[in-house]
Amino acid sequence: MLTSTFAEGGGFAKTRPEKDIPDIQFHFYPSKIKRQMELNSILGHGFSLQTCLLRPKSRGSVTLKDANPDSKVLIDPNYLAEEEDIQVFVDGFKLMRKILNTAPIRDHIKEEINPGKNAVQTDEDIRDFIRDNATTIFHPTGTCRMGPSEDREAVVDSKLRVHGIQGLRVVDASIMPEIVGANTNVPAIAIGERASSFILGVDETNNGDDDNAFVATAAL
Repeated sequence: MLTSTFAEGGGFAKTRPEKDIPDIQFHFYPSKIKRQMELNSILGHGFSLQTCLLRPKSRGSVTLKDANPDSKVLIDPNYLAEEEDIQVFVDGFKLMRKILNTAPIRDHIKEEINPGKNAVQTDEDIRDFIRDNATTIFHPTGTCRMGPSEDREAVVDSKLRVHGIQGLRVVDASIMPEIVGANTNVPAIAIGERASSFILGVDETNNGDDDNAFVATAAL
């Protein structure tokens, strides 16, 4: 069992037909997995389907605790602060159950373990279940967002140079102004490739004045 990557299947979906692009991502697990990963939750036969919110409206913050450079920063993810995020999750939960209740998947289900066949039926029940069980999907972004110098929340410019500091760039998913509607691994690689072209001076828009720039990777 532990040789599995767990998320062995998945897909993207729109919770409502009028939406232009998918707003949720499904992850399929060939085990009775829970995000908390307790051993007793994955033993035995079963499978799981997880709903991931692709474009959250809620915004968290990373701030300094005090003037001591050794102090840990204060991180507030502020999950589910926006009503729209909750509604997308509710719609995604319903779609997830609909998929699992459709043949041929339905033919392989003996019972719904969590939350249970007769549990969590109303929208309010679903909201409560989401608030009690939602966790991170490990794709935090935007703590060093890219933007023009006049944007007080922007940390780096379009070439990933930190505003107001000579010879320093940030190159990772933290520079995204908004999170992409998918996994962040490939976009992070693309950001790194783009930054390398800036530093090496092979980009046609590079003025060649920072070939010796130092690159920093942020924690989030």
